[in-house]
Amino acid sequence: METALLHWFNNVIKKSPNDGLTFQNQAVKFAVGLGIQETEFAASTWWLDHFKKQHGIVQKKVCGEAKSVDKASDDYASWQRRLQTILKEYEPSDVFNADEMATFYRAMPDRLL
Repeated sequence: METALLHWFNNVIKKSPNDGLTFQNQAVKFAVGLGIQETEFAASTWWLDHFKKQHGIVQKKVCGEAKSVDKASDDYASWQRRLQTILKEYEPSDVFNADEMATFYRAMPDRLL
């Protein structure tokens, strides 16, 4: 079950980061699909922490912290080029960081796996 879950994680995480709850729910789906009884497996917080530690999965902050960005990735370079094109249409005084606004409270979680 853990091998299947790790394979799923490695494929899905490239498309969209996931939080711990999504990961735990997927683990339960795999367990049920493999015929593992609920009494034999629980995707608890303890289990999730152990699984992440065993497989080197870390939680990173998605916004607000430059240190959590992988500047060596192709996605980063692509976004930098795209951002320059987008910003040409705006004055510098019209650009601001949305996480400093009161309306940001409905955003997605800021820490993902």
